[in-house]
Amino acid sequence: MFEYGPQHPLSYRQDVLRPLFERIRAGESCAVVAPASMGKTRLLDFMMRPDVQEHYLANQSDETLILRADCNRIDQLSEWGLYELLLTAIVEGSDQRQRAIPHRAEINTWRETVILNKEHNLLALRMLELAARVLITDGMKLCFVLDEFDEAYRRLPAQAMAKLRALRDQNKNRLCYVLMMRNVPEKVRRRSDCESFYELFSRYVIGLGPYREEDMARIVTQLEERRKHTLGAPLKSALLRLSGGHAGTAYALMDIFSQHPEWGLDEAYLPQLASQPAIVEECRKLWESLPEDERRGLLAIQSGSPIPDYIAARLALKGLMSTTSGTAKITLPMLAHYVQQLGPSAGECIWLDEDAHTIQIGERKVTDLSALEFKLAAYFYERLGQVCHKDEIQAYLYADAPSPAAGDDKHVEALVRQLREAIEPDPSHPRYLVAVRDVGYKLNAQPEA
Repeated sequence: MFEYGPQHPLSYRQDVLRPLFERIRAGESCAVVAPASMGKTRLLDFMMRPDVQEHYLANQSDETLILRADCNRIDQLSEWGLYELLLTAIVEGSDQRQRAIPHRAEINTWRETVILNKEHNLLALRMLELAARVLITDGMKLCFVLDEFDEAYRRLPAQAMAKLRALRDQNKNRLCYVLMMRNVPEKVRRRSDCESFYELFSRYVIGLGPYREEDMARIVTQLEERRKHTLGAPLKSALLRLSGGHAGTAYALMDIFSQHPEWGLDEAYLPQLASQPAIVEECRKLWESLPEDERRGLLAIQSGSPIPDYIAARLALKGLMSTTSGTAKITLPMLAHYVQQLGPSAGECIWLDEDAHTIQIGERKVTDLSALEFKLAAYFYERLGQVCHKDEIQAYLYADAPSPAAGDDKHVEALVRQLREAIEPDPSHPRYLVAVRDVGYKLNAQPEA
């Protein structure tokens, strides 16, 4: 288990913790985005330390209650389950502050009432509201840290998100949320599904990328002490460089170098090193934690192909790419080798940016689509590589405002033709938006042979 003793100073992860605690001090919600094995759990453990909270919150530390709620603990993914988890977080975290302790027994009684009335959503919500109100009235500020929030955010009903927004609005800047996620919120769920909740954190998304070199060096030193095995300066320098600050890769390299020190001192061993099962497994976990369009972005970077700005921004937020002299590169050496082994990007990719209302094919941008054409393109893009049935397309296009064209195959076919005119290099021989006979259509990420 990673330790946070005196050898782990308050400067640890300050590039992330400083803006994060600034939001908490201001009573504003934010999201922290971290792909696999970037040290999210360690960051949470560290930020819960009393001295860390005192350091960053200063004169607000005694009145601020940071409540950690791991969404993997939700009994059932429902409104009731969410409210019960937050009540439990209050009970478990109330001993952090002297002012909250006198209220703990009473709030726990309310929590037990909620547990005995399972699936009673309104009761659970009212008990949560009451618990928050009691603490805030007594001068406390509450910050709920919703860990592993991706799946909950994707699947919980929109009204549950609206209720969290309402809870915050009842208490203004005395209550906020920190969402710990693997992907940016708008990639997990359409912002229009829960617009009011999304507004709380949309301006404040903080990336948790690889460790800074000084933090990684301290971690390696701690591992050396725990394992009673010293790498030596040259090998330690190689580990820091080859891991790129990715914790999982660093641990794997530590084990490998203890058996094969020469692999870290000679570039000729790099392919052999990168193919070790422990390294491949760390890269696989990282790769699979990314959404499909970011994976395509990494493939495009490795093959020298262009990627849209919004994909580049997401990868940079996660610390997976950087740009030097106009050239993008993957920041983690072992991940770059892993992506290279997957194969180059097979031609120009298609990308869709909802914010910019733009489709990009290679370096060519399409910006003049009508609202209905873009709506259709977005529908296909969400189902990239999947066959879309004509009747489902019709139901989607005209769900809000049925028109005389609804149910008319010819109108859908005409709309598809217009979209092909815009995106296909040769509309008479479509390779991106292709027909599936007697069924519907399919949008390919890359041109079909």
